[in-house]
Amino acid sequence: MPDRSPRLREKPQLPVETIPIAKIVPSERNLQRSAVSRAKRAIEKKIEEEAPRVVAIGDVFYVCDGNHRIMARKELGFDSVLCRVQEHRPRKNVADWQADDCADAVKAGYLGFNGVSLVTKSEKIQAYKHEDDLF
Repeated sequence: MPDRSPRLREKPQLPVETIPIAKIVPSERNLQRSAVSRAKRAIEKKIEEEAPRVVAIGDVFYVCDGNHRIMARKELGFDSVLCRVQEHRPRKNVADWQADDCADAVKAGYLGFNGVSLVTKSEKIQAYKHEDDLF
């Protein structure tokens, strides 16, 4: 009997590059303190972690996955981080929310994870509710 299970397409491996934290833009403005602490402990214990994924937008890198890991490295005094780098490919006639959010974050002073708040889970939920009330 033939195998009829769906086949998952393998994603191409993204190149891994050393990126200066000063050129990375967080996709979250409030990070859970406990998650950053866990990431710091893993780094200190030299536990292998997955490289954060960023998208190159102009001359900066917007975080797709790994805000807490990058913040942990910043707090530990690292100047750079190994990241999986994805090329920015905006689609025609489709809103480019990544580029828009990245530009807004840079304008607001978050480049290099400056101004990012470490909060509890409940404080993070409250911050999201407040953002929803604004729109």
